Amino acid sequence: MVYSAFGSNRPIVLSFLIAPAIALVVAAAYSVTAGEYGLGGPATDLLFDLFRDMPVWRRSLGMVLILSNAVLLNNIFNKHDFSSSENYFPALVFVSLSAVDFRNIDLHPILFSSLFMLFALRRLLTVYRAESALSIGFDSTLFLSLAIFFFPPAVFLLPLTWLVFLQVRPFSLREWLVPVTAITAAVIYAFSFYFIGGYTFDASEYLIFSGNSFVLPEEDGRVGVLFMIALFFVLSILGLVGFFTDIAKSTLRKKSTKYIFLWAFFLMVLEYLYVSFLDIRQSGNWLIFAVPVSVFMSVYFSGKGKRPLIKIILFYIWLIACASFMVFAN
Repeated sequence: MVYSAFGSNRPIVLSFLIAPAIALVVAAAYSVTAGEYGLGGPATDLLFDLFRDMPVWRRSLGMVLILSNAVLLNNIFNKHDFSSSENYFPALVFVSLSAVDFRNIDLHPILFSSLFMLFALRRLLTVYRAESALSIGFDSTLFLSLAIFFFPPAVFLLPLTWLVFLQVRPFSLREWLVPVTAITAAVIYAFSFYFIGGYTFDASEYLIFSGNSFVLPEEDGRVGVLFMIALFFVLSILGLVGFFTDIAKSTLRKKSTKYIFLWAFFLMVLEYLYVSFLDIRQSGNWLIFAVPVSVFMSVYFSGKGKRPLIKIILFYIWLIACASFMVFAN
């Protein structure tokens, strides 16, 4: 039932996420564990100061943030034909992946960064059919700059606009200079705002590297964590194979949108590698991959016509594993 509902083309199925979302907020509010966000940017710090003594509000707004990401991602997925059929798996996967650890149901800096990246991606995916890309270049770069204010390592996403122009547009000096004006405008605004507020930003903390970049989960619950990682990884790889297969037989427009997403994925990999080597405690670094994992898994689960039984079985194994992890590992 769940598989067929989210595999359909009826937007009403998104409302099915509301009840689980409320239950997760309540469960997270009673959870004693809280995340550590040492890599949060100036905007994140201001929000945490504002809601420091209001944990229920933080959890509630955190879920709103997760759902906003999920709905926007699903809109992009369907509008730009990332799969052969319209479906609502991306929203389900994104919510499940983000909320599988209750510490992430919060004003998480990576979730803010992800949301602004999706707004930028939404604009960039229309660049192929635009006569002029000036406004697209400005808007997308401004969104990516806002992502950096919440999560400074998102600076690795900043070249995305130029990479997209290089991929699908003939060279135009005006178009290539527009992102620079967007970055300049964002920097001037941020400097003015934080200078007036007396906020000081120390960039040196983002340059302190650790020799031990990848740490195994704690022994208590390690098997469950590794199983979940393996499950998400395998399903994502299967979806990525399907994503590349679909590129080979897509129209030129669909190919361009898929290549744009792959450029974004490549920059996210660089961002994650950089964060992994920093000597700062940051919960949920793997949320950097929440968007591509949701897309690739959805590509695997979806498809026209009758779906193979193995897809349905793997879907329910994944869904039960997520629900079990939420109940027993938090």
